Amino acid sequence: MDARGKLISMDLWANLEAEPFNLDREDIHDKLIPMCVNEKGQIIGIETGPGLAGLAYRRDLAKEYFGTDDPKELEKIFNSWNAFILKGMEVNQKSKGKVFMMSGAEDIYTVLGNQNSAQLIKNGKLNIDDALIENFRIIKEMIDKKVIDRLELQEPNCWQDSFESGRYIFYPCANWYPKYVIKANDPKGKGRWGFMLPPGGPYNWGGSLFSISKTSKNKEAAWTYIKWSFLTREGAVSYRDNMGYLSPYKKIYEDPNFYDIKDDFFAGQALMKIFSDIFDDITQIYISPYDQDINQSIVMGLKGMEMGISYEEALDVVKQDILRKFPELK
Repeated sequence: MDARGKLISMDLWANLEAEPFNLDREDIHDKLIPMCVNEKGQIIGIETGPGLAGLAYRRDLAKEYFGTDDPKELEKIFNSWNAFILKGMEVNQKSKGKVFMMSGAEDIYTVLGNQNSAQLIKNGKLNIDDALIENFRIIKEMIDKKVIDRLELQEPNCWQDSFESGRYIFYPCANWYPKYVIKANDPKGKGRWGFMLPPGGPYNWGGSLFSISKTSKNKEAAWTYIKWSFLTREGAVSYRDNMGYLSPYKKIYEDPNFYDIKDDFFAGQALMKIFSDIFDDITQIYISPYDQDINQSIVMGLKGMEMGISYEEALDVVKQDILRKFPELK
């Protein structure tokens, strides 16, 4: 997702609404269209793995520190980020600093940043204050009050081991996360995981775009593969059963039982059904050619806060680093 805006801006991709493809955009779920179009408004790819997301949590730790592992009850408890911080302070005190709500600033920014519909760049100008100030303020408070730890997102070994360690209660969790991250890193964790919506609601994290290059010598073969896989019921069944992913095919969502499959690893929650039900509730996603570089600058700001600078100073770090890379921005 980080590199998508830059790749889409390159004039490399076939317009799938033109001959010989003749894609009907009505076949694609409405929420995915903004992630599939170039600056001309042409669909140049199919979003094949919508990253609908919430929070995964350790049921054993939730029961120990909050008195319940029921997702609906937890959503009532965590009805705001302030409530999340207050409970995190209790966890820190009860555990004597050994257990945290989340593993680090990048984990919590994954949630907050993707919940935020504000554009980082508007009309050629940085919109950093409007887009980031509240997120950075909340994250700085979490750092200072030891609600979150200081582990890097996907840091080798330490981060993978954290799923079994029992030191972190919550993780950002997208549609692709349970199978390819949690189950892979906690193979003995059957029944100990749960899924809930965070304060502020669901968001999108990641995804995969399948496109066809203009210079391809096998355009129709490529289109045959893409269309069957992602724009037919048969393809949606295969994608569901083999990959554990939701389909971009709009008509699938007319069947309320299509994704109603219980997941024993998550104590019987029908995760795919939950993800499909929140599809319409995710915030608008804006993609720009600057995304990858801006996100690297944001990570610098997050690390700065972990090292002790204020959130205002961290925002200045982000701005200056972006302007250094892109002096044409104001």
